[in-house]
Amino acid sequence: MIVCFVGQILRRKGFEVIEMRDVVVEKMAERHIPMSSENLRGTAFELRKEYGKDVVARYTAKKIRSSSGKTIALMGIRTTIELNYFRKRFGTFPIVQIYAPEKVRFERIKRRRKVEDARTIKQFRWIENRENKGYMKNSKEAKYGLKKVVKMADYVIANTGTMKDLGAAISQTMAEIERREK
Repeated sequence: MIVCFVGQILRRKGFEVIEMRDVVVEKMAERHIPMSSENLRGTAFELRKEYGKDVVARYTAKKIRSSSGKTIALMGIRTTIELNYFRKRFGTFPIVQIYAPEKVRFERIKRRRKVEDARTIKQFRWIENRENKGYMKNSKEAKYGLKKVVKMADYVIANTGTMKDLGAAISQTMAEIERREK
């Protein structure tokens, strides 16, 4: 729900929103794999194992190249491998992290009830741990994970209040980015 809300705000501001998760969902549909959290993670893992750790970024880059020409808001970079892939092909761009504490994130995920979401705090923490490590095989590779991408953020938006608060914070951050880019 939050991601959709962020996407709605960015679309209203004239951005084309591209979500990396959609690539994995499309690949699942091509392979006739039903939607679930396990299948989403499993498909992403298998794609990376089969085609390389930057595979989701490569497919997403195709979407970017065939985009409408609007400014793109790319959502869902999970590893520094993906980030570096995009920067090599498209140059530098600001990274915005939208952050909420674990308890807040888990409560929101429980309320949104998507089929692919964690149902227990234990499952939620397991997913978070895998994402923080970037779905890499071992702790040596964790330096490529989401945790590292988050540390590279140019802007951090606290998402601890209402949707209205989040919308205001996003608008404020976008205005700051626009000022700096001029």
